Order: sequence, then C-alpha cells, then structure tokens
Amino acid sequence: MKSQIFKNQKIDNDLTCTDWWTSFQHDLLNSGYSTSNCPDTSKLLWSFKTEDFISSSPCIDNGMVYIGSRDNKFYCLDASNGACIWNFTTNNLIDYSPVIYKDHVYVGSSDKNVYCLNKSTGEHYWTFTTRRPIRGLSVDNDRLYICSDRLYCVDIHSVTIIWDRTTIHNWRGAPAIFNGKIYSTNFRDIECINSLNGNLIWNFSTECEIFSSISILENNVYCSSHDGNVYCLDASSGTLNWFYTTNSYVWSTPAVAYDRIYVGSFDNHVYCLDAFTGELIRKYLTEDQISSSSAIADGKVFIGSNDYRFYCLDAHTGEFIWSFRTSYYITGSPAIADNKVFIGSWDKKLYCFSDNNPPNKPTIDGPTRGKPGHIYSYNITATDPDGDNISYTVEFNNGSSGSTHGPFISGYTLEVYTVWSQQGTYTIQAKAKDEFGLESDWATLEVTMPKTKVSLWERLVYWFPILDEFLFHNSNRFERIYC
Repeated sequence: MKSQIFKNQKIDNDLTCTDWWTSFQHDLLNSGYSTSNCPDTSKLLWSFKTEDFISSSPCIDNGMVYIGSRDNKFYCLDASNGACIWNFTTNNLIDYSPVIYKDHVYVGSSDKNVYCLNKSTGEHYWTFTTRRPIRGLSVDNDRLYICSDRLYCVDIHSVTIIWDRTTIHNWRGAPAIFNGKIYSTNFRDIECINSLNGNLIWNFSTECEIFSSISILENNVYCSSHDGNVYCLDASSGTLNWFYTTNSYVWSTPAVAYDRIYVGSFDNHVYCLDAFTGELIRKYLTEDQISSSSAIADGKVFIGSNDYRFYCLDAHTGEFIWSFRTSYYITGSPAIADNKVFIGSWDKKLYCFSDNNPPNKPTIDGPTRGKPGHIYSYNITATDPDGDNISYTVEFNNGSSGSTHGPFISGYTLEVYTVWSQQGTYTIQAKAKDEFGLESDWATLEVTMPKTKVSLWERLVYWFPILDEFLFHNSNRFERIYC
C-alpha cells in the first residue's frame, strides 16, 4: 500500500461555504440531496481515466474529488480540472464510496481493509482489518461504522473496536445515522441499532437480499430490496408505513427531497414516489436496467443507467433535461457540489459536468467615420469563459443581410469588410455563440458617413467585391469577410 503524490497541483481553499458531498449519498441520512446549484446542460468539464471499471461513487470536499476504482487505486483529483493530486494503492478493487471526516478520508477496499488517509496529501495513517471485503462506511462523532463480515464501530483515534454486531450474513451499504441510532442492512434485514453500545432496537425483514443503503426523511426510513419493493418504515419502531412494488429488482438507494422518493429499478424506470404515502407520482423510462442511485439538487435528478447514459431529469415534472452517453454501464451513483456533478462509469472514467457560460460580448474595432463608397475593415473579437469554440453573427444596416461565421477558437479575431454607398449614420452589430448554443449580448458600433462624391472605381468595388483582391491579400491572422 502506498500513496503517490503529484506535485504542483493548486487547490482553492476559500470554499468553506460550499455544500460538500462528503459521504455516500451526501450526508449521514443518505438523502442524496444537495443545496448546490448544478448544470443545466451536458457540458463536460473534464474526464479522468483510471485503469479499470469505476463502480464506486465519488465524494467531494474543499475543491477535491475522491474516487476508488477496480484498478485497486484510490484517487484524489482537482475538482476544477481533473488533475490527479495523489493516489493510494490498495491490495484489491474498490467498489464502495469513501467517507470524509475532518482532515481524513476513509477508504474501504475488497482487500478487507479500511485505510485512514490524509485527505490533502494521501499520507497513510492507519489500517483496520476485517474478515470480508468492505461494503460501506459512515463516520460520526469520531466513530467509524464499517459494513463487512460484521457491523463495526471503531474509535478513529485509538483504532480500537468500541462494539461490533455479528450476524450470519454480511453487512452492506453506508449506514445511516439518525437520533443516536444506526440504520443498516444485512442480507434481507433492515436493522436499527443503538449507536452507543450496538444493541438491536428493532429489525424488519424483506423478502429478498438488500443491495441498497438506507435513507431517512423526518422519522421515516427508506430502503429498497431485490424483491422489487421500496419500503418505508417508522424510524422509531420499525413499523411498515408503506411499500411500493416495481416490476423488477431494486438495488438503488432511495434519494429523498421535496417530500418525494427517487429510485431506479432493474425494470429500466426511474420512479418518483410520494415520500409519505408511497403513491406513484411518475416514472421515467431509460433503455436498460438501473442500479445507480439518484442525486438531487437545484430541482434536478441525476442518475445513471446500464444503457451507458447519465440522465438529468426535472425533479418536479419528470421531464427529460439532458443526457450524456459514456462508453459502458453506469452502476455507481452521482455526487454534486460547487455547481458540478460527477459520475463514474465502467468505461474506467470519472466524468465532471459543469454549467455552461455564454461568450463575452464581442469588441468591434474599426473606423467610426468615413466616406461613402470606400471599403472599411472591422475586427470582431470575443472570448468564451469556458474556452468553448465560438461563432460570430455580424449585421450591417447597409442593406446587406446578416451573416454567421465560424466556428473558431475562443479569442479568434474575425476581420470583416463593408462599403456604405450613401451618407448617413449606420450601425455594425456582432454577437458570439458557443458550441452549446449560448449567445453573448450584441455589441454595437455606430459609424457616420458624411455626404461625399463616390468614384466610379469605388462603386465597381462595392458591386463586384472580387476586384478588391487586387488591393488586399489574405492574412494568416484574420478571416476576411465582405458584407
């Protein structure tokens, strides 16, 4: 086991007000909900390729994103550009989400170990060994809860077991923590456990094995099962409030927001249910089974599917907003923070999407006074804050129609030519559009043509612009356009 640090990577530490996504499904309740803004388009900010499938879910903290891969490595990346800051190598694949607490990140591996690392440098502090692969982590009040062959409660300072809970079957999923109780699953049972001593408070048995984690809203516990049902239980007593039956297995952890439940099923649908009654509000059909869990923010639902696509849906209407096609299955779950959304894929890549910004308003440089019949050139330049390619639309009120040119790289200078045949005051207008369709504001330049006599040659050039090639030659810097 070792950490590899990549130097000269700078992180913006002035991000203390951001709603970071520091554990599986965001928080101790596994809500899957963030107060962050998130992208309106499928604009890909960056992608980072590991050496094997990604089925783990990322966490984000202080401008860094953390992700495990089936290449046995755990990565810390710069969330703004995807540059690798450090990585840590375990002895087996990493399938489950890490958890971030204070200055440390805790990583579980199928090598049966939990690793405590410095979240900034990747320095390895300690290892805790279990008897089975690690299947989920949560941390609260300096106690680390580990799902493996047992449910362990470990003191993060002394790295000693405070209590453990043993059953015949393995524990799975990130434990939810609420009102001094731990909610977790083993095989087909949902269990509520006293966080102080590990004593069982109640349990509820489903009809088949559970692959999801538990989520909590108010005093309700939500869990899905391989039996095809989504369950809602009373958090205090374990009493069944309601259940909803889909048409296939459900491995997706229910995400809770806006008094609704969002969950995917192997029947290819994303379901939206009333959180308090279980009534179906709507469902959205993808093209393959869903084991990914939802992430919710800014009125949008994000979820992956085995149809290789990552979906963004309207959380209130269920309408499709956008999707992005990867090159393989998406079984992990998204994470949202700082106006970005992250998702891993079996194509070995972690993807980051961010909001698209329109190009800046162009500048128009050229003469503002002249003589009718003369040819004048104008340089139009715009930049895109995201570095996207841009096109220019240019309009003259000289009787000619507007024209569009491009695409060009951000910052490209377009040189255009025009002739005004009569005296008067004219305007040149220009705007830029990026490759995603967002447009800048119009830029305007006013040009005055006083009354003057127009020569025969100038009139010929106006009506037959090819004659001007005898006077002007193409430049490597500019594109010449006659308008």
